[in-house]
Amino acid sequence: MDHPSHTSPPYLVYAQRFDCVGDAFKCKPDSGLFRLRRAQHAHGQYGRLGAITEASRIRIAVDVAPCFGPRSDHRYTATNSIEIADDFNLNKYWSKETFYLLSGY
Repeated sequence: MDHPSHTSPPYLVYAQRFDCVGDAFKCKPDSGLFRLRRAQHAHGQYGRLGAITEASRIRIAVDVAPCFGPRSDHRYTATNSIEIADDFNLNKYWSKETFYLLSGY
């Protein structure tokens, strides 16, 4: 007789992929932040790249903020800027753990 497994199924997470812009090991000298770009399928035809993975594979949560230039996109609001923007700053100042990890301490 088969007994049901007592292990619970893994928690799953959908995560979007971001790629480093420029030198992946150097941050921007003016802010100390790394620049990221939202990854897209070839030629942007099929939208953003993302994957479903087990939550246990995530090492640390990070904060990303849209990059703002001399002029802000007029479509940005507090609720949609993360969806509209393609370029982001990886905020290493968000937590002590993130700061030490990304600063090489």
